[in-house]
Order: sequence, then structure tokens, then C-alpha cells
Amino acid sequence: MNNQLLPIHFAPLQGFTDAAYRTAHFRWFGGVKTYYTPFVRYEQGEIRRKDKRDIKSINNQTIDLVPQLIGANHKEILPIIALFIDNSYQKIDINMGCPFPMVVRKKWGSGLLPYTNEAIALI
Repeated sequence: MNNQLLPIHFAPLQGFTDAAYRTAHFRWFGGVKTYYTPFVRYEQGEIRRKDKRDIKSINNQTIDLVPQLIGANHKEILPIIALFIDNSYQKIDINMGCPFPMVVRKKWGSGLLPYTNEAIALI
């Protein structure tokens, strides 16, 4: 049997696992290979300000962070991807698994899965 440990990836919890929490967790507990941000989303014609602050590189210097976005179409996700690129991220996560009803109704997260052509168009 292989004695190597599997890497731990830290999933986000909206409203709790912001940059300060992730940094404190890393400092005091460690052991996490990669942290993921809560969803960065496009609302009312713009990216939420708190999401912009949360993913700034200056707030996440000590950890390996993958920003996570949620959206249903290019109009929603392209500005978010541009924000990630502007902040020098090399990896992103497009969430297609969130089953929360409010998210699903907007065709975000798992709500996009029944729309195969639209999901494929995102990538």
C-alpha cells in the first residue's frame, strides 16, 4: 500500500470562509494543499465588491488559492474570469455542483447540468 497522504482541498462555505478565515486556518492548522473561494458571482450588472476584495492576491499571499465562479452564461462569467486573470490566478473552478434551490433556479451550479449545450458553451 502507498504511504503517501492524499492532498486536502478546503471547500468554501459562503459567508464564513473569506480571506481572513482561510489565512488564519492555514496559519494555525495548516495541512491544506489548496483552498477554494466561495462563489464569485455577477449580480445586478457587476461583480460583487466583497467578492473582488476576497480574491485579491494581497489578501491570499500565503496559501494556494483557486477562485471559484458561478454563472449561467458568458455575460456572467467572462468579467469574473477577467478579474481572476487580473489577479494573476492560474487556475479557476467553474461550479456546477451546488444544489441550493436559489442557485439552481438561476441555472447556476447544478441547475445548469440539464442544459448540456449551455454548460459546454461555458468552457
